[in-house]
Amino acid sequence: MERDAFIRIVRRAEYQAMPWRNGRGTTHEIVREPARSASFIWRLSLADVPESGPFSAFPGYERIVVLVSGAGFSLDFGEHGRAELTPGARVARFSGDWQTLCTLRGEPCTDLSLMARRADALASVRLLELTVEGAHEFERDATGAFFCICGAVGLSAGNHDLALAERDTALIAPRGERRWLLKPKGDVSVVACLGALPRAQEPSGASGITS
Repeated sequence: MERDAFIRIVRRAEYQAMPWRNGRGTTHEIVREPARSASFIWRLSLADVPESGPFSAFPGYERIVVLVSGAGFSLDFGEHGRAELTPGARVARFSGDWQTLCTLRGEPCTDLSLMARRADALASVRLLELTVEGAHEFERDATGAFFCICGAVGLSAGNHDLALAERDTALIAPRGERRWLLKPKGDVSVVACLGALPRAQEPSGASGITS
């Protein structure tokens, strides 16, 4: 793990494997806040989805799921509707209170999951498909994360130059640099830019974050 005062890089080999609450899959936890608390304010993790079936319930949390690999899956929220995740439409946002049934479109999938306790934090995500240099700016006071979905990417801000391989994560503390330049290493890279903002703070609308 690479660290400075406000930046931490977590390589994919360092993620912590644990079973789903309902035992139907495996989650590889990247980070949670607080770090050693059973009840987290927010958590970022990578999940294996080996078969169709229900997702675990997380009452009180908002969930963002991003398809990382596989043909995709549908999420059925009962009376709350449905969401279809595919390589062309990777993101779904929904309540952890809802009963959620996942149906694979074929092969097993992997997804990135950001969960935030509704009373305490606001989660956000923006996907960048990079063929040339791009930029992302985190909200003031938000903890930020870059997750490399595919390809490889270079990140730069101030005097920082970082490199992420596929499925690596860079975590940016609330007092870390806000605006980052992203440069693909190869023909194309896909990066998820994620944020967890304390609920007491309201998004300014001035950053590159989208929900």
